[in-house]
Amino acid sequence: VKLLPLLRREVQVHRLTVDGLEADFRISSDGRSNFGDLSTRNADQPEEVGAGTLAGTEVSERPFTLSLKSIRFNNGAIKFSRDSDTLVVGVGNLGLKANIRREADGSWLLVGSSESELDLHRGEASPRLEKVPVGLSFDVQADDDLNSLRILSGEMRMDRIALYVTGDVNGVQDPVRSLSLALSGQDLPIPDFLAVLPGSVREDLPVEADGVLDLNLWIDGELGPGRFPEATGDVALTRGRLALEGKPLTEDLSAEFSLLEGLSVQTHVQASVLDGPLAIDGVIALRGAREVDLTFSAAPHLEELGTLLELPEGVATQGKIDIQTRVTGPSKDLAGLRFDGELRPDQISISHPSLAVPFEIPAGVLRLSGIRAVVEGLPVSFGDDHLSISGEITNLLAILDRESRPRFEGSVQGPRLDLRRISANAPPDSTLTYGKIAFAKIGGWPVGGRGFQEAAEELGLARLTPCPSPGFSRSDWIRSSTARVAWRTSRPEWISVPLS
Repeated sequence: VKLLPLLRREVQVHRLTVDGLEADFRISSDGRSNFGDLSTRNADQPEEVGAGTLAGTEVSERPFTLSLKSIRFNNGAIKFSRDSDTLVVGVGNLGLKANIRREADGSWLLVGSSESELDLHRGEASPRLEKVPVGLSFDVQADDDLNSLRILSGEMRMDRIALYVTGDVNGVQDPVRSLSLALSGQDLPIPDFLAVLPGSVREDLPVEADGVLDLNLWIDGELGPGRFPEATGDVALTRGRLALEGKPLTEDLSAEFSLLEGLSVQTHVQASVLDGPLAIDGVIALRGAREVDLTFSAAPHLEELGTLLELPEGVATQGKIDIQTRVTGPSKDLAGLRFDGELRPDQISISHPSLAVPFEIPAGVLRLSGIRAVVEGLPVSFGDDHLSISGEITNLLAILDRESRPRFEGSVQGPRLDLRRISANAPPDSTLTYGKIAFAKIGGWPVGGRGFQEAAEELGLARLTPCPSPGFSRSDWIRSSTARVAWRTSRPEWISVPLS
């Protein structure tokens, strides 16, 4: 600080340095904070008293004038926590450098940059962000009282992501401030966003994503005790792709999200799923009840189902399903979702190694209502045998619960169903009996020209483990999981008998 200007009540400082700044801002669950409104003015203070003046003096009577060339923060740390949603945001290793210049019209020009590390936690789960490098550069113009700021240019960098901001902040020293900001970013790769997340969070993500984002957002409104500005704008995704464990879920994904007043999102998504079109349109509310109202339209081809799901060995699928349905309900409670629409199978065929003929659905309608799926006269066929199925699945959402299974109640009607022609396995020899096989094994005899093992397998018997000596002793073991009872014998065998 220069000494002689002090006699003229002028403070001329070349550089102001703040080392080790620590700030801990908190908002309790009832909305109270430990930082008040961060205002240099009292709410009931007359507006004509300017910043830097003493209360009760004329505006022109200032205690001193300040001439500051530059400012610097070293090793700072700022923490913000909110009890209502267990949000904790931390800014560590904060360093800031800025040059300050007084313009001819009395305004100030601040040009500088900062570097820090960002942490974000919500609840006791893994951190959403952890030690993410954040860089800022800014070119800001301020009025004489430092009460109004105009961001001429600003850039925020998080790792390889760059966002740009411009706009005005008025009433900086008032209890309630006014914001009008524009935030934009172009050609932002989604993998770069995912790279910012900690490894533990990335591992919990159900899918892998690719594509680029363009965003243009506007933040307008008041910021102060109990007041928050509204965010509106658009986010566009192009050249997108989703995959699950390396298997493609969607191709040619594009999406447009419009952030509306009231914090809701207008959604329009288009993609290719299983070589068929997919479209999603509707609104997702991010505040209040947080409900969704979405319409799904899709026509997946089942020939490609094996690229998405691991089908049982030898199973093949063909055909298409036209899906038109509306989904409504809370976004955070999947059990509260409700459906209204139709599924229309078209020339579906499913083959299995144990079936001599494919299972086919030439056409039909499956009606979705609430959490039920209702079918009336759905035609199905096994080869030349044609049947009709009617009934309902009472709880579609049971598939979301590992402990539950969807329940079907209905009827199957048809003139005939030849079970012998359905099975790809030859029917067992009706002359075989458990007694024949058991005593043939004890005596070491063949059974109808076959060995014991071949005959036992044909009848569905299983050898479990050896035992010591001949003769039945006692029943001492039950395999409930396969519905079989086994008796220990005096020879080194088990005889296993299926229960009916």
